[in-house]
Amino acid sequence: VAQLLRDGKVTRGWIEIDGIGIDARLAAAAGLSVNRGLLVTHVDPNGNAELAGLRDGRGGRFLQHAGVTIPIEGGIILAVDGQPVGSSAEFVGSLESTRPGDVVTLSVLRGSQKVKVRIVLSAVPEG
Repeated sequence: VAQLLRDGKVTRGWIEIDGIGIDARLAAAAGLSVNRGLLVTHVDPNGNAELAGLRDGRGGRFLQHAGVTIPIEGGIILAVDGQPVGSSAEFVGSLESTRPGDVVTLSVLRGSQKVKVRIVLSAVPEG
């Protein structure tokens, strides 16, 4: 609130990806090994996520789910700084108290391997 009053806007950290929250239905349809997390469907070229080594599923298998074509072989974000992520809202919420330039550690499932990815946050895009 103080930042909004002082600056007229809120500045928080951001990870330059698109993703979809995983639920049991999507996990079953896609053959995923987890039924919670954020499936990375797009990584912005040359963005902070790509520089940190996050991968989307483009170039792999796709699934039609709820009327949308989803690349299903991207990394799955399980947690941000140890805070579990089970949906897009939880992912965004995990970044609420961060600022551009902060570093967070993501727990990511790549195939069958869990890895830690450190990422320098950018600013939330305007518009």
